[in-house]
Amino acid sequence: MVLMISKDKIPAFLDSLIGRGFRVLAPVRTKDGTSFRMIEGGGEANLDYVNTVYPPKKFFIPDGETLFEYDMKKGGVKKTLKRERRAIFGIRPCDVHGLLVLDKVFNDKFRDPYYNRKRKDTLIIAVNCSEAGKNCFCQSMGTDKLSGGYDLLLSDAGNCYVVEGWSKRGKKILGNFFEKKSGKPRLKKLRNRRKFDSRDIEKRILNVFESKRWEKVAENCLSCGACTVACPTCYCFSVRDEPSFDEESGERKRDWSFCMFLEFSRVAGDVIFRRDRTERCKQFVFHKLSYFKEEHGRQLCVGCGRCVDICPTGIDFFMETERLVKKADKKVKGK
Repeated sequence: MVLMISKDKIPAFLDSLIGRGFRVLAPVRTKDGTSFRMIEGGGEANLDYVNTVYPPKKFFIPDGETLFEYDMKKGGVKKTLKRERRAIFGIRPCDVHGLLVLDKVFNDKFRDPYYNRKRKDTLIIAVNCSEAGKNCFCQSMGTDKLSGGYDLLLSDAGNCYVVEGWSKRGKKILGNFFEKKSGKPRLKKLRNRRKFDSRDIEKRILNVFESKRWEKVAENCLSCGACTVACPTCYCFSVRDEPSFDEESGERKRDWSFCMFLEFSRVAGDVIFRRDRTERCKQFVFHKLSYFKEEHGRQLCVGCGRCVDICPTGIDFFMETERLVKKADKKVKGK
């Protein structure tokens, strides 16, 4: 027996979540593509999409998030931890893997209460891909399959979805929209058109760190940070205080900050450690494919291909990396 839901029942299912007090986020068509938006009705959700333009990380680590407010007249600091029942519908496996990466980051040496509050309060209703984008290479990174990190996992079987797994809280929201059926439905299989040789890449890429090719790649980089904004796992931030005019009250906020920006490595005395754009490009690539794996045991890249999709000058860091590494591999074998 398998559990299934007809695609034409998805809007009613989402409406039921809204009726239960959930703030529902779902893929919605926009002028720039499909993006996650809060919906007021299930009919707004777009089921016919490959992936969203941007990942859902902004709902867990918002740019400009207020961490706490302070008011010296009223006696101190007030945390801004807010509880909000949410459900994200339609998140792809690569983005769930992105959240699993963020789970590691924000629970490493210190537990981040702001991230974890949002993570705990959010139902994850994932939908397996049945079609890959032209720059997707999730299968090469092993992020096309899921074994956890979600509450419900739906798989496309034509005119319906099959529920392959659920958590305890996921089971509570199934309702009458899902029905048990006998037999084994034929699921749509995902095939990436693009491949990336990720075998031991965290070690192999170290052989090309000094390559002059990075300078050529950096010549086309605008340092706009689009790749880092679109990446599901870029998590860096800076913290700033925003005092009121009375100097007695204010807020502390954290803003997104990315390694592709010149000011990212700026420290006191106006010293910038990565002033050269080539160094910033290398930091982005090597952190994704080597440094993070060395520290945390898993790749930082989830193979969604968004960095390639969004780059205004068409830089493909992973194609460049693969070419360089393959050349280096041949030299090593020739010795």
